[in-house]
Amino acid sequence: MKWLRADLENALGRERRYREESERYAQEANSPDHALAALLATGSAQQTKFRARQRYVFKDTQYLDSEAVATVYSGKGKVAVVVRVENHGPRAWNLDEARLTLADGFWLPETKKLNCAVRMTPRTIAPGATGAVAVVADRSAFVSESGLETLALQLIRDDGFVPVFAKLDPSLVRE
Repeated sequence: MKWLRADLENALGRERRYREESERYAQEANSPDHALAALLATGSAQQTKFRARQRYVFKDTQYLDSEAVATVYSGKGKVAVVVRVENHGPRAWNLDEARLTLADGFWLPETKKLNCAVRMTPRTIAPGATGAVAVVADRSAFVSESGLETLALQLIRDDGFVPVFAKLDPSLVRE
């Protein structure tokens, strides 16, 4: 009887997570920022008004299983980061979280996460394959009580490793 209750609780938890995910996808379907992130993730930056401003190369020296190139874009009232990932490892590369926070104290667990649109193509990067993660944030993410703040973007894999980190200056958001 005990195992039946545990199975029921697990099933209810899965149902709740699926419902929340479905609601989130429905909200994202109508979001302009998610549409821009989808264009950027598929390599269609020329169809947007974003301008490339910075480029960073991340070579994973700890695990030797991936290489990433991050391009930071400036846009009217928005900023975007597109990360192209080459998976050289034996296992799939999965994104657990794109964490956008204020740069000060970004490493602290209690640091408030800021809203941003995230798209990954494909959803899982197979061994030997290449994929892209696009993140779009609007000007409001940079605003705090003390004025405009520098932001920190971390891409966190499903194994907890952080292969990409970028600081985003508020000057990237064009008026």
